[in-house]
Amino acid sequence: MRLECELSYIHLPLDTIRNMLRLLETKPERSKTMKRQDQATWLQPEEYCYPRGGMTRKALCVCEDGIKRIITCGIPDTYFSIPAFRVVEGKRLKGYIYSEDGAYLFRAYQN
Repeated sequence: MRLECELSYIHLPLDTIRNMLRLLETKPERSKTMKRQDQATWLQPEEYCYPRGGMTRKALCVCEDGIKRIITCGIPDTYFSIPAFRVVEGKRLKGYIYSEDGAYLFRAYQN
């Protein structure tokens, strides 16, 4: 068997190796992939930024007008906020995401 030849130098029982490989192949549940502050808002983990190379991820945030919207954000540039934007009438509205009282909020920059 090919698996036995490639992994023979590890010195573990073959059943243990198969169990480890099976664990690596399983996909995490959706509830574990989203970081939830509370049930109303969520933020995708940073791992979503790296595989594609786009350096962006999504978040469901409460905007200044009190409506929950999907926001595109990146990697945190400070401990307190994450740069983000949303598209309004074909234009990018730039701002940042922060956390307050267990919810993610989006605040737009003042022009």
